[in-house]
Amino acid sequence: MKLSAATKLAERILEELAPLCAVLTVAGSIRRQCAEVNDIDLVAIPHDQYQFRARVLRNAQPIQDGPVNLIVRLQNNVQLDIFMARAATQDLIDKRPTNFGTLLLCRTGSKEHNIKVAHRAISLGLKWKPYEGVLQPTANGDLLVASTTEEQIFRTLRMDYIEPMERT
Repeated sequence: MKLSAATKLAERILEELAPLCAVLTVAGSIRRQCAEVNDIDLVAIPHDQYQFRARVLRNAQPIQDGPVNLIVRLQNNVQLDIFMARAATQDLIDKRPTNFGTLLLCRTGSKEHNIKVAHRAISLGLKWKPYEGVLQPTANGDLLVASTTEEQIFRTLRMDYIEPMERT
């Protein structure tokens, strides 16, 4: 489908789902402004996962329904891929940042760009796990060092920020 048609459809979907989310944004080839789009990718932090999933599934056929992703076929035969980030948490025992930035980076792509990011992490003695973030290996296990925003990940990897449309 052409970018303009995909963008219009994505905007309608965002309008419908945004009230159910703390954060909801377009990723994938639409965000990279590719002329042709195969599917619509969204990254979300739903307020309530069950309510959010129920709303998405109301007018769609499920293809994959996992803990982090919900992939559906819409009535117009367009595939909608939704990736759900965890919200930041802080309690007496655990403080965990959101993984929204790393999911947005990964799901925006491109595949080749993601490979470059992963290789850059390795060259610095780090790991990039796209659904978790940038990790620093330690004697006591991996320490999460960046996951909140794309900018934070690029800084951690000592890379200049790369605009989505330049991620080839």
